[in-house]
Amino acid sequence: MDQIFRVFEASGRVVPVYCDKRLADNWLDARWIYDRAVELDVPMMGGSCLPVVWRDPPLEHPLGAKITEAAAVGIADLVGLDIHIAEMAQCML
Repeated sequence: MDQIFRVFEASGRVVPVYCDKRLADNWLDARWIYDRAVELDVPMMGGSCLPVVWRDPPLEHPLGAKITEAAAVGIADLVGLDIHIAEMAQCML
């Protein structure tokens, strides 16, 4: 992000930036990214792309379906990819 912000600052131009998941692994870095984006007036958006990807096979619950239990299985590591497991369950439900 530092390199991106330096290019924006040097060129005097910005483009929208999308951050998949969180801004950073810790509060200080995330706050720095936020503050710098505000300072440079950089439009930023974040979140997950999982809710908008295709499902194979397609899955769509009937409107009003009552789901009482769900399970999700995945691989987690120290980088924080465990959030994908929760997002997978969320977008499937």
